[in-house]
Amino acid sequence: MKKKFSKILGIGLTLALLTSLLLTAAPISALGQPTVTFATTGDAVISKVNTNTTIRFTLDKAISVGASDTITITFPSDTTVAASASIAGTAVASPGWVGTPAVWTNGVLAGVVWTSDATARTVTATLGGADVVGQGAEIRINLTAGITNPSAVGSYTLTIKTTQETTAVTSAAYSVTAPTPSALPGIVQIYNSAGVLMDQKTGNTAINDAIALATAVGYVIKIGPGTYNGATDTFDTNVAGVTFMATGTAAETIWIGNITVDVTDTVIDGLTIKGKTTVSADDAIIKNCVLLTDLTATTLVQATAAGTDLHVENCTIAVTGTTTTLGVDIDGNDATISGNTFTVDAGGTAIDISAGTTTLPATVTLNTITGSSGDGVAVTATAVANITTNTFSSLGTAIDIARTPTATPTVTIDGNTITTCGYSSTTAPLPAIDINADGGTISIKNNTITSSPDDILLITDGADVTYVLFNDLSGNVLGVDNNDTGVSVDATHNWWGAATGPVSGFNSADVDASGYLGADATGVFTTAASSLIAKATASVDVAVTGGTGTAAIIGAANYVANPQDATPDPAITDGFFDVFVDTPVAGITEFTIKFYNANVTADTEAYVWSTLQGAWVKCTSQGVNLFGGYIWVKVTGTTTPEIADLAGTPFVLVATPAAAAVIGTPVLTAPDIGAKDVVLKPTLAWGTVAGAIGYDFELSDNEYFVVPMVSLIGDMVRPIAPFYAQIEELEYSTYYYWRVKAVSATAESAWSAGVFYTVAEPVEPPAEVWICPVCGLTFDTREALEAHAATAHPPVEPADIVVEIPEIVVPLPAETPITPAWIYAIIGVGAVLVIAVIVLIVRTRRVA
Repeated sequence: MKKKFSKILGIGLTLALLTSLLLTAAPISALGQPTVTFATTGDAVISKVNTNTTIRFTLDKAISVGASDTITITFPSDTTVAASASIAGTAVASPGWVGTPAVWTNGVLAGVVWTSDATARTVTATLGGADVVGQGAEIRINLTAGITNPSAVGSYTLTIKTTQETTAVTSAAYSVTAPTPSALPGIVQIYNSAGVLMDQKTGNTAINDAIALATAVGYVIKIGPGTYNGATDTFDTNVAGVTFMATGTAAETIWIGNITVDVTDTVIDGLTIKGKTTVSADDAIIKNCVLLTDLTATTLVQATAAGTDLHVENCTIAVTGTTTTLGVDIDGNDATISGNTFTVDAGGTAIDISAGTTTLPATVTLNTITGSSGDGVAVTATAVANITTNTFSSLGTAIDIARTPTATPTVTIDGNTITTCGYSSTTAPLPAIDINADGGTISIKNNTITSSPDDILLITDGADVTYVLFNDLSGNVLGVDNNDTGVSVDATHNWWGAATGPVSGFNSADVDASGYLGADATGVFTTAASSLIAKATASVDVAVTGGTGTAAIIGAANYVANPQDATPDPAITDGFFDVFVDTPVAGITEFTIKFYNANVTADTEAYVWSTLQGAWVKCTSQGVNLFGGYIWVKVTGTTTPEIADLAGTPFVLVATPAAAAVIGTPVLTAPDIGAKDVVLKPTLAWGTVAGAIGYDFELSDNEYFVVPMVSLIGDMVRPIAPFYAQIEELEYSTYYYWRVKAVSATAESAWSAGVFYTVAEPVEPPAEVWICPVCGLTFDTREALEAHAATAHPPVEPADIVVEIPEIVVPLPAETPITPAWIYAIIGVGAVLVIAVIVLIVRTRRVA
């Protein structure tokens, strides 16, 4: 019995103990976990006096304003809480917030009294008035003064307690970070035209100070790595012919702000520019730069009507963000945009060609333009533009011509690759190329346009003269959509992906898509003319040689293979051609067609495709000109083919293939390919090539040879000797590219290309230093060293030295007796007396 009672008592005590522990560990009520946020990133920085800290939490018990309930916030260690007089804030209770993020519109608690305890790091809000904040309500407290963040980076929590709660609740963790130091400018050096360093600047106005010191044509301002800010500095050109060059990479050398180029021949090379560059002077060059958006610029580069011959080369240009909508805006004549890489966001345009480009065309070439949407090139006015050899991909519209129907642009779109541009939408479908002009002339030729989800070409309005010729238009969902009623679009002589041409219903009724070509056609055409001289571009010449008059269109193309049928005999290489003449006038009685090909021999013959016979038929009037390298065909009203057949007529040249003229490729000898430390005036040499009558030569500062620095091509200028000596000094520490090909009377070799890197700028020898041998101090001059030695290290006078000289006795020879002088006197007197006696005797005898 005792054992059973003991068991029951033990179980009861255990349950009582567990209940007590549970009640102790979990209070009956608690606040919802508070959250702490900062109004700005800058407020979340260590040791920062906060301007707006927001603390949100949910009440578990109502608090009465009339009862002067309090809310106490305890901040973490190392947080500084000011005295009560410096604490400021507001308290807002729900309901009353709407939107995303939440905006509190009512429930502001009036009469709140803020007090603090700096030692305990607490801030207390004592409520006033007559309101009651109910259970479950959310309270937002904004502290706007009096709180300084901890001085150490880390994750922190605070606690909150009301007078109605027994336990303070810990907030979710919030982070306090280190500040991001502002970037400093670097060193800006000013060199004169002879390459002599004239001065150097640094600080907040370094670039402006350098511009003021660049006083003549040929000065170079070298900008060292760093960040230069237009808020304190100014980048406004002053003297023509000045080059601004980054000495580091573009990523290291950053200008934040706008740039004004208002003097001629300005070069900006290798910077990152976060702002707008306005060019209002001729011959400006912007190259090797990174052009980015900032908070205000809507256009990255703008050439005004006065800014002609602008070159933007080899730059990386980002038309991205919510502000920037235009990369390069061309309002001046003769601009060249080449070799750049553009990234375009929705609503942006990489290049805009506007009204100013009416005299000399704007040239857009060798660029890569990609994006998730946006436009590639827009021609927005009566402009002249050549858009050639670019790559467009993943854009809303690759090329948008004359968005205003009143414009009459002249645009050539040649040799571009357009992939996955345009999109299909029930409300606003976009084509790969969009034309909306009135009376313009648009030529679209030799392009590859593929993977377009909507129209390849959409013509919206205007009586445009539009030609779509010699393009690869395979792999698209739709075709050419002409909505300009009554105006026909010539879309003949294209490759549609099949020998049968586009599928049924591919084009609208006012589009002529006949005359299907092969996939690799290269063609050219002219309008309202009596001849087409296209030897250099399509290896064909077509001319009226009988009668008079002009044709509406004369076109020709040269391609690898014909999709319609095989030849009777193997065609010579590149021996397929297409010739068409649109609406010849009645006065024309004969055309002469010349097909140029290096493989033409005396046995070469021309055939034409006969639709009636379904076979290749030999041309009835033809001949070979071996000297000119072509076969000619006469076309009249009675020949095969006839003039009426020239509506897209395939030709082929057939013969036993002859060996093409061959000439060796030059071997570059100096400097070595990839050579370093090459002098600034190098002599570029190559080996002689047998049979060469000269050598075409080019030197460039870019590997694509876009706008080469030296181009010696052609009979009048090409070098005869196998070398080229650079006359003007090149830049220090710069890569240069050069290429050479041999030219004979009948052939040209392939290019031989090389690259070299010029010598670094010499460093001045260190100043002469004189070192004291006693103490090791250094002096600039010998005089300063001697003065120092005289005072710091005077010479020590030596002690007197006594030298005892031993007595040395030297034996002398016996003395020779010396005759006394008086003896000589006696002898002299005696001689005189003798002479006197003799004289007296003589005289006495005479008297006697």
